[in-house]
Order: sequence, then structure tokens, then C-alpha cells
Amino acid sequence: MKQPNIINLFRCTERQYAKSFCETGNMKFNTPGYWIELEKEEGKGRGDLLEGVCASFHKDDIPMLAQLRDIRENICGETINNITYLRSKDILELPSYCFFGLDVKDFSDISIDEEGIKHYTTTVTQQYFKDFSDNTTKEIAKELPVHKQPVLVIITNPNEFFKRITDYLIKLGLKREEILINPVEYMDKSQGFYSPKEVYPGELFLKDISFEYQKEVRVVINTKNKKVIKQISAKNNIIDIGNLSDITHIEEFYYDKDMLMEKRGNSLLYVLSEPKTYPLEDLGKEELLGLVCQITNEDVRKYGVETDEQKRDIIKEIEEILRIKHNMVILWEENVVMQY
Repeated sequence: MKQPNIINLFRCTERQYAKSFCETGNMKFNTPGYWIELEKEEGKGRGDLLEGVCASFHKDDIPMLAQLRDIRENICGETINNITYLRSKDILELPSYCFFGLDVKDFSDISIDEEGIKHYTTTVTQQYFKDFSDNTTKEIAKELPVHKQPVLVIITNPNEFFKRITDYLIKLGLKREEILINPVEYMDKSQGFYSPKEVYPGELFLKDISFEYQKEVRVVINTKNKKVIKQISAKNNIIDIGNLSDITHIEEFYYDKDMLMEKRGNSLLYVLSEPKTYPLEDLGKEELLGLVCQITNEDVRKYGVETDEQKRDIIKEIEEILRIKHNMVILWEENVVMQY
């Protein structure tokens, strides 16, 4: 199983849940069984009929069935389009929580600007945002109560977050090895495969290739500790791990555009979801760095920035604010953001 090397996490949710996540660490775990039923009811996206599948083979391959029937305890099967999929019933109720996560290697799109500086970027596609907002449009969202509108909750320090949730669950009574935190791997599940018995429940970190754009990172609780299970289920699988406002913030939703992100040294920059008009001095460091990303990677003429000289003037002003207010400097040649 891959070890986490995640540098950014975020999650699409309603504003009310994003607020409680940031303020109290409020998290509601779902289960693989829930996601299976969700595709049956609402279609593919958040739901996944093949959730937790540990093996697949052609339905007429009887020798393979005989070989794989003992791959898990409580095994069950389902045939879809002539392919039989196996899963253990034991995984259906394992509490699981999901994020979108980016690894360093995901920033594989390289561009070189007019000054010869390399920019390492990646794109979160619009399909991801559609999946996790029930295809809500900007027009529909504006008619919703503010607390019901979709937003992004962004975790700026994934390692610290992983530590806090692990510490909380251990205090609850879990063993460290019962807390699984890993990025999901993607494969074509219609092509015969199996997940070895000894890696159970590793199948919860295997999804079909059709979901690859979701770049999922999961927290899975794999325990038979009845006391802990009862404690979590008594609260509808909801836990509060403590205030996370120092490592999280809420961003407006991306309804009709992809999210462009750039890795610059140890900092991440991203294009804002929609134009904002504020004095530059009033913006936080994340918003200022996001503007730098937008100006250097997008066509911003529609915002009145027509020439390279105008771009340089704006960036110079942003750099000065970052230096004075946030003790940050952009080292363009090294392609890093340094805080001193």
C-alpha cells in the first residue's frame, strides 16, 4: 500500500458542514455499503457499484471462481456485463471518510513563461465538482439558503491533519494499525484482478479507473473493537476531533470552471473560482498567492490586464504586500515561496 505523500487536501460539502469541520473537526463517516446504494439511487459519481470489490473475472471462468472463493471471509458476488465481482460482506460497514488529495507527482504539467521560469501545475476537473455538488449550477445554488450552498473546505497541512485524527481515534480506543490513511489507486476492474487476502481491507483503496479524476484519499477504520464501534455508531458515525481553523479555510465553489493549481516550492497556488474585487492589502496570503497563479498561468485580458508590463506591475505590488504583511518572498528563479 502506498504511504501518504499528500501536500493538499480538500473536500466539497455544504457551507454548514465546512464551517463545523473547521471549527470543531466535525466529520461524518460513511460506509462502502452506503456508496454502493448511492450509485443505484443517484447514479455514478459519489456512488460506486464496485466499491470494495476484491476480485473480478469473466462469469464463465469457473476455475477462477473456485480459486478465488476463499480470498475473503463472507464472500459474495455480483455479475455486471458478464463480469463477476467479488467482495467481502465484512467491508460494507467499515467507517470511511474521503478527500480529494494531491501528491507532489500530480504536478506534472510543466510550462515555461516568457522569462524562462518553469511552472508545475495540475488541474482539478469540473467533473469532480459536479459529482460532489449533485450537479448544482451557480444559478440553483444562489437560490439555496447560504448554509446549504456548496463550498470547498481546504486543508493546508495534511500531515498535521492526519496526526490529529489519528491521535483522536487512538484516544477513543483504536490501535494505530486499525487506522488506515492512504491515497486510492485506480485500475480497470473489468479486467480480471484480485486483491491478496493478506492486504484486507486494501480493496477500499482500489477504485475503478473511471474515477481516477477524483484523486481520492481515504481514512478507514478497520476494527472489531465493539466498544469503539458502538461509541462511533451511537453518534451516527460523527466525530469531533477538535478545532482545525489553523490548518483549514473555506473557498467558494467551482461551478463552471476547472481549478488550476500550481506548486511553487513548498507553497500551493490556485486560481480563484470567480473574480473578486478587493484592495490587494485586504487579501490574505492564500488569496494573494492565488492571484499570482492566475496572472502567470491564465489569460487575464478579460479582467483588464492587457500587457505583460501590467502583469509585472500587479505581481510586483503583490510581492511587496507579501513581504511586508506576511514575511514571504517569491524566489522566481528557484520557483519557491519562502517565509522568513
